[in-house]
Order: sequence, then structure tokens, then C-alpha cells
Amino acid sequence: MDVFGFFPEALKANSHLMFNRVHPEDSDSLRASMLYSAQTLNPWNWEGRIVLPTGQLKWLEGRAQPSYEADTQVVWDGVFIDVTVTKQREQALQAIVESTTPRPEQTFFQACAQAIATALQMQYVLISEIQTWDESDVQKVSSLVFWQGDSFGESVTYDLADTPCSMVFQKDDIYHCDSDVQQKFPADHLLTEIGVTSYAGIPIHDASGAIMGHIAVMDAQPLLHDCSLLDYVLRIFATRVGTELSRQRAADALQQSEMRLRQQTQELEKALIEVQHSHAHMMQSEKMSSLGALLAGVAHDIKNPVGFIYGNVRHATSYVQDLLELINLYRTHYPNPNPLIQDLLEEVDVDFVMEDLPKALASMQLGADTIKQIVKSLGNFSRMDESEKQLNNLHDGLDCTIMILQNRLQGKPSCPA
Repeated sequence: MDVFGFFPEALKANSHLMFNRVHPEDSDSLRASMLYSAQTLNPWNWEGRIVLPTGQLKWLEGRAQPSYEADTQVVWDGVFIDVTVTKQREQALQAIVESTTPRPEQTFFQACAQAIATALQMQYVLISEIQTWDESDVQKVSSLVFWQGDSFGESVTYDLADTPCSMVFQKDDIYHCDSDVQQKFPADHLLTEIGVTSYAGIPIHDASGAIMGHIAVMDAQPLLHDCSLLDYVLRIFATRVGTELSRQRAADALQQSEMRLRQQTQELEKALIEVQHSHAHMMQSEKMSSLGALLAGVAHDIKNPVGFIYGNVRHATSYVQDLLELINLYRTHYPNPNPLIQDLLEEVDVDFVMEDLPKALASMQLGADTIKQIVKSLGNFSRMDESEKQLNNLHDGLDCTIMILQNRLQGKPSCPA
């Protein structure tokens, strides 16, 4: 049989059989090219499609040299060449180019699925990604896109067991099932539901060679005996999809890494603030501890001399009172003292001294009492001599604080009390 599917004897008997096989869209170009060649006797060249009884499309290239036969009829001496594979490769390359620029409403994987379907003339195209696996055995995959001939199906996750897809992962290479896929995998009910006969699939690898998913094509018609074009297209798209899937995974990993980095940065900033607060609190505690030690030392150093002054002021007051009584008694019994004594009495102003000296001693007594209270307040404030927690009267603490700060609590022109 020739490329038209006829025996030569049949074509010789009826040449119109050949024209009946020409695709309706290409019949006009065939007739026009033959008419031009017959009129000019130029070499005839034509390229077009024919439709076989099975429905299969075949691309042919015709070349012939026209000549007159018996000076009345033009005949052509030439050949028809089957260029189907070449045309399919051209269409596949065109589809690959178009898939690099998906339409705005399409994702990259949707554009690839449609391009594969167009290039291979297949009804169904599935692109998947591995979801779960047990050691080296892939268990489930999830569809990234599922082209159903005229629309995209919903994304699904399914088990690979008893499906032709499992063979793709087992072989880690292209797997073909030319015409009896339903019989080979009767447990895969999807094959029966969509009515496919043939199946082909290829794994998707990353740069390291690890399997990330697979591409599967299915159709109601059997596969061609020559699957070189199918394998060629699937390998190209498997590489492209693998590259894009790796890029998306890297982008997702980068985004997650950035999120973790931002979270860690926030945690570090929070920890830094806490450390700064702790450091400030520690510094304040150190200052208070140093201040307490200083106050305790000052109180201890002042306590003894103040106690000496406080204890002797009373005796001095008693002695002065005795001396003043003695002077008064002396002046009563000796109103006319020696002139030298009289001059000295007038010089020192004895009357003023006798009046002011008790006041000075009383003032010294008050000052000693105040210093004693301040020393006591400093000791209570520092608590340096107490290592254990004790119950304390809050009012006593406030009184000690007021005693220490009484000078600052006095009214000033810039800050009235």
C-alpha cells in the first residue's frame, strides 16, 4: 500500500481516490498547484494533509515534473513523501516556543499542558508533583494541571497503586501503553471513565536527578508505532517543567527562609530589649547596692562622733547651768568686784553670754538629735547589716526617706513646697 493507504492498481483504476483522501482545508491548494503546473509545465510542488480511514492525519510533500502525453494530456512523474514526523516536530517546537509565554489568564503549567496536547494531538495531559513517598517508593502524587481536551480539571491527589503512572516512577523513564491501557490496569477506574485507550508518561527530575513528579498523556486512539516524536516532545517538556518546578520550590524555600529570618530577627530584637532592660535593672541594682554600702559606711563613720557629741551635750548643759548659777550667786554677794574683773565682765558682755549660752547648747542638742536621726535613717535605708528578709513598717521607711530628703522637700522660689 502507498502513503494514501491504497494499492497502486486501485489508484491507476481511479485516481480520484487520492483526491478523496486530501484534507478539506488543503484540497483547494492541491488543485490550484496542479492547474498551474499543467498550464506552465513548471515542476509541481505541494504540501498538505490527508485523512486516513482510521482518522489519522498524515502530512505529505508532493514533487513531480509535468509533461504532455500524446500531445493532449498532461501527466506528472514524481513522488509523494510522508513528512508527518517532520511536521509534527515543527508543530512541537512551535508549541514549545508558545508555552514559554503563557497567556495572562494561564499558569506556566497550564500553558505547557495545552502545548503538549497540541503538539502530540492528545486529548488528556496530566502534570503532577510527588506528595508522599515511603523510602524509595512513591505513594501519592498531586496534579499541578489536568488538561481534558477542552478545559482544565480540578487538582486532585491520588494513589499511584494499580495505575499506569506507577510504571513511570518504577522505570524512572518513559513508559508507553500503546492500545490496551484499560486492560492492563483494570483497577484504574479513571481510564474507563474518560475512555482512553493509550497512555504515555515520563518522570520529571530536578537538577540532582531526583524525581519530582511526572507528565502523562492519554488518548482514545492508539499510539503510533513510531513514538520518537512523542518521546522527543515529552523529554523536552519534562526538562522545562522540572526546571520551573525547581525554581518554584527554591522560591518557596527562599520565602520560608525569609519568614524564618524575619521571625528570628524579631525574636532577637525582643531579646535585645529584654537584655537592655535587664542590664539597666542590674545597673540600677548595682547602683543601689553601692549606694547602700556607701550610706552604711557613712552612717557608721558618723555614728561614733555623733554619739560622743550627743552624749556630752547634756553634761555640758548641766555644767553650764551650774556655772551660770555660780556667777549669779557671786554677783549677788559681791556686787562690787575688783576693777579688773569688772572690766572683763563688761568686755565679754556676761549678761548676753548668760542669756545666749543656754540657747546655743539647746541648739547643739537639737542638731545632735537631728544627726542621730539621720544616721539611724541611713542605716535603715541601706539595711546592709541585714542579710535575710524581714517584716518592716512601711511608715518607718517613709519617715526615714522624708528625713533624708527633708532638705530637698523644703520650698524654693523655683519649686514651692
